[in-house]
Amino acid sequence: MIEKLAGKLAKNLHHYAEEPLISIPVLKYGLTIVINTIFVVSLSLTLGGLTGKLLETAIGIGCFLILRACSGGHHLNTSTACILLSTLISVTIPHISLNEISITMISLISIALFMIYSPSNLQRQSRIPSRYYPLLKVISTALAVGGLLLGMEVITLSILIQALSLIRFKLGGG
Repeated sequence: MIEKLAGKLAKNLHHYAEEPLISIPVLKYGLTIVINTIFVVSLSLTLGGLTGKLLETAIGIGCFLILRACSGGHHLNTSTACILLSTLISVTIPHISLNEISITMISLISIALFMIYSPSNLQRQSRIPSRYYPLLKVISTALAVGGLLLGMEVITLSILIQALSLIRFKLGGG
């Protein structure tokens, strides 16, 4: 659904551009990301508002998106799966309560995951040169440390979800 919409938009933009500078596949890829993000944020904020957790949902999404930009992570196979899972997580996290010990333990696990795996899967997802990857590791780890210092449940859990998305699992045989 999202891919079709992005494809149609990309073809139209390419067709009506006086001098197209970007190929249709590249336009489609970029538009898919933008449309995905709009859907996830809009749907999550709407549901967050309906459940009385609008601010917490917005904080969680913001935290996740900032860390995602710095650290990369696993991508799902379809836009629809991404929208559904991201929205489910974004709307669920604000309703989870943690005590101080849990916040500290989860934060330390997240920090370790960023130190080990960040950045992950950026090669085909970003135009950031690989020479900046060590800096991205430092930035994403520092953001996770900042989350620990803030001690907010929604930030702690958003950071954990992003940290877990960095781990690459090999599925199947061979």
